[in-house]
Amino acid sequence: MNYENLDSLKQEIDQSLSERKFAIFYGMERSEIDREMAIVWDAEAHPDFREFFAVAEAAGIRIIVVHYKTLPAGQIGELMDQLDELDLDRDERRNLARDLQRLKMYEGFISALDLSFDHATQTYLFSATTTWYKELLDILAQFEVFSPGFGGPEDIDDEPISGGYFSKN
Repeated sequence: MNYENLDSLKQEIDQSLSERKFAIFYGMERSEIDREMAIVWDAEAHPDFREFFAVAEAAGIRIIVVHYKTLPAGQIGELMDQLDELDLDRDERRNLARDLQRLKMYEGFISALDLSFDHATQTYLFSATTTWYKELLDILAQFEVFSPGFGGPEDIDDEPISGGYFSKN
């Protein structure tokens, strides 16, 4: 499910977790293997995370794994610095710079979140991302295509972008 503002949703989730007396395990993002094997909540048809929590309660779950991914300050600036290295014409580079500049305002905001629990050998996953994070991933894909030395999202600041943002603070 795509959201515009996950920071306000995070507050609602934290409050609901507390009210329902779930133990919160602040985990890392689930691995690609975990995600492929997980039973993924249909957030398009049922966007309310409270329904996901109700299922966890019905299954007797007391621990919810929570992972929030944040766009760190400076990340967009690093991409802007690498624009000249891309094999693009001037107009394409200018459009990409404009898109990055627009995304700069989201630094420090939550870009994606995962809620999950394990029950009887299965992982159940509720996942939400922002529309702007998907735009950023599209831009990163262009960096991969048009930059001979760009090895992927993990090349930026030696931090994994598609796999999670981590502050070095």
